[in-house]
Amino acid sequence: MFQVSLKSANEGNEKVIVVGKEPVFEYDNAIQQYTSEIVGTKYHIILHSNKYQQLSVKINGEDPMPELTNEILQEANANGSPILVVFKEGHVRSGEFNGRDSLTAKATSAELANKPRINVNKQTAE
Repeated sequence: MFQVSLKSANEGNEKVIVVGKEPVFEYDNAIQQYTSEIVGTKYHIILHSNKYQQLSVKINGEDPMPELTNEILQEANANGSPILVVFKEGHVRSGEFNGRDSLTAKATSAELANKPRINVNKQTAE
């Protein structure tokens, strides 16, 4: 197992392309299933400086960018204006899951790296 910073995994570029996000639900070990309590957010990203490697980054706690919806992300990417994000204290770890090599990523927070030119609540963001 190894661990590197997200920036290192993206060939020294701290900005990554965000293509989607979803809530992370609490897992209850006693009943061996997920509950309805949201405990974080998972961002689906592309490391555009590293052969467009796809990865998901988990952030525990409140969503640092609740205004960034999947609808906005889809619109931005379809218009050729991908939304770039910088993750705070992001790191990537390799490991094995169900007999296969896998990469996992975590961060403490995230923020927009560019001002997207997209329609947000019928207003244009500049």
